[in-house]
Amino acid sequence: MKWAMYMPDGRITRTVSMPDGMDPIALNGESFVAVGDEVNDLAHRVEGGVAVPIVKSIEQVRADKRAEINSTRLSANTYFTFAGKTIDSDDASRANIDSINGYVSLTGELPPSFPGIWKAQDNTFVPVPTVAEWTAMYGAMVARVQQNFARSEQLKSQLAAATTVQEIAAIAVTF
Repeated sequence: MKWAMYMPDGRITRTVSMPDGMDPIALNGESFVAVGDEVNDLAHRVEGGVAVPIVKSIEQVRADKRAEINSTRLSANTYFTFAGKTIDSDDASRANIDSINGYVSLTGELPPSFPGIWKAQDNTFVPVPTVAEWTAMYGAMVARVQQNFARSEQLKSQLAAATTVQEIAAIAVTF
């Protein structure tokens, strides 16, 4: 049997499945109620001892979709492809890349201690022995960021044009 654990305000904190005849243990002020398999903590709440779907306004659905677009774009900006390899560009990697690029921008050459390679996600090394190769790698990162920006703007245009909850739900957030 499936149970929903919920707070006094009706917010479902979790669902659990238990063998028939066993009741769940409520924690921290929770209550529990038996629910159907379709009930989950994100789309339902408890009112009067019964799990009911949460009905969101079109504005709430639109805001949720916009947040999904922004979050997915942020995740998509954590890597790029160069020389057939996936290169990390999360915050730490980006700091490393930007420090080398700053030196190249100021001096027109690679730092003297630069080994002429860059580590890919699969722990192999991509040769980057020259400023031209470095510039190409950096350009690949910039291109990925711009591609992701363009895609997010395309999705946000679709979102702005959507007039129903169903149209908003149908927007596939892919990068």
